Amino acid sequence: MVISEIKIESLSANGFSHSAEGVHHIKFLPCLSVVQATEGSYDIRIGNSSFFSTGENGIFIAPANALQEITHHDGKNGNMKAHWVFIDAVVNGEYRFDEIFSFPVILDSVYNEEISMLTEKIRFPENIFQKKQAAYRLLEILASEGKERKKGLHPIHTKIESYVKSHFAENIRAEDIAKYLFCSVPQVFRYTHKYFGLSPANYINGIRLQQAEIMLRTSNKLITEIAFTCGFTDSAYFSKRFKKNYAQSPLQYRKEHFEKIDWTFK
Repeated sequence: MVISEIKIESLSANGFSHSAEGVHHIKFLPCLSVVQATEGSYDIRIGNSSFFSTGENGIFIAPANALQEITHHDGKNGNMKAHWVFIDAVVNGEYRFDEIFSFPVILDSVYNEEISMLTEKIRFPENIFQKKQAAYRLLEILASEGKERKKGLHPIHTKIESYVKSHFAENIRAEDIAKYLFCSVPQVFRYTHKYFGLSPANYINGIRLQQAEIMLRTSNKLITEIAFTCGFTDSAYFSKRFKKNYAQSPLQYRKEHFEKIDWTFK
């Protein structure tokens, strides 16, 4: 594909520095993630891939809506430092950046120093021009290391994702997806395991938690309100599921990760 235009729809960056040994996350995010452990390391699996270790200063790449299974490891001094960029870009006015490229789970270490510098420029820019330049350079690196997909996502993958994202606030079940796809419930189980590595119920709850995670980072809504908005009828159950996936309670997660998403690129 000849790329004639890239438009960044959303961009944010953040980081942390504290002990995190053994903290385990299972999640998927609505945007492309570029994550670097500058002290300590990550064990990471994307979708049904094998586990990889970033090593210290290593970088992993997670496409939007890909299942991430992550374990944190402290460095030699008993601390872990990491930072990341969440970026959503549209190519030629039609395709998401990570729909046309597939990326290695671990980025070549030759880019470690530059990615660290670019991430810090996005987090703490001197001005909007520096931030914009760093974001586009990051996409350039990813495009150079990615492989262009010969085919897009499977239509069934897209249909399930679209349906659940449109109805996650409702009391939907595998039976509803089956009716939408005109197939059996066992077939829905096979599809969600194949394309998302999850049962239908866990995939639906994953989408709900994904939306809740965004709201915790970017809004001041009450946690109970977020739970109900995202399709959970019991706020205690929501908190339990959120902590299981993100290794922190919703309140702890908000305190550590709250940020203002930069929409100035639209």
